[in-house]
Amino acid sequence: MNYSMISASIEIGFLILMGIIIAIKVGSGNTISVFTLKPLNGNFSLLFFAMIFSIPLFAGSGTVITLAEETKGSIKTIRRSIWISMLVLLAALLVPAYSLTVGYGVSNMAGFTQLPDPGVIIFERYGGIVAGIILIILTVNSYLSSNVSLMSSVSRVVYSLGRDGILPKSITKIHPIHHSPYISVMLLEIGGIVIAIIPSIFYGPFTGALILFSINIFALLFTHMLVNASLPVYIKRNGLHFNAITHLVLPILSIIIGLIVVYYSARTSISEGNPITAAVFIGLAYVAFAVIFGYSFAKYHPDKVKNIGSISIEEAL
Repeated sequence: MNYSMISASIEIGFLILMGIIIAIKVGSGNTISVFTLKPLNGNFSLLFFAMIFSIPLFAGSGTVITLAEETKGSIKTIRRSIWISMLVLLAALLVPAYSLTVGYGVSNMAGFTQLPDPGVIIFERYGGIVAGIILIILTVNSYLSSNVSLMSSVSRVVYSLGRDGILPKSITKIHPIHHSPYISVMLLEIGGIVIAIIPSIFYGPFTGALILFSINIFALLFTHMLVNASLPVYIKRNGLHFNAITHLVLPILSIIIGLIVVYYSARTSISEGNPITAAVFIGLAYVAFAVIFGYSFAKYHPDKVKNIGSISIEEAL
């Protein structure tokens, strides 16, 4: 955990520092037009299509929630941690994204994706070979650390489902030495490897990875929309204090934005016939399965559904 925090801090600091250096060296090339629709000629569909690839970049900001049950402390601490992680992540993404855009040239961005490694190339252009090497090292470390943190987060979700009786109890076994849900971690790792290999065999590594990434994005969006839709119902059923802004207005706005992103992404991918088309239909199939499974499980196992998430943060330890 300490290694992850230290390496992440170094990476974030380096990205922000290089972003500032590039922006300074660009000089008159700096422009606020990148925050408008001007580079897209006012095309909203392209904006929402691009959002389908940018939304997952914020996915890790909620990791602290999955570790909440293992934390001794107030819920306010968890809430504060989420806000801090979101703000830090925003800075780590916004500053480099802006600097890479103006550093390469707003009018040249059509050819940005044609570069073999645009980030390294632009960092070397403004920071020298050392900056490029550092970026490569930090990127490799980030990918490895990301996989560890992702598995740590998702494995605890799987563990919770097993603990609450949704999944088999066997996945709730805790490692005697490391005190981690090792069965759920192993299942996720093995399943991830198998799922990654299958599309790569049929479509090739790059296209296969793009399809898997897109499926993950659509599933993530649909999951968040379902959770947002269930929030006001959950608050009402449990007799909790209802806040119209946070428990109704914001969830509705989030759902509307999510639907717009899905619509434009699906329309663009289907009209162009690109590989994301398969991801759209698989994502829709996932939603249908999740709704049917959730409804059926609640109908035949109401007692288990009632106890889901009943263990509070304070009681977990």
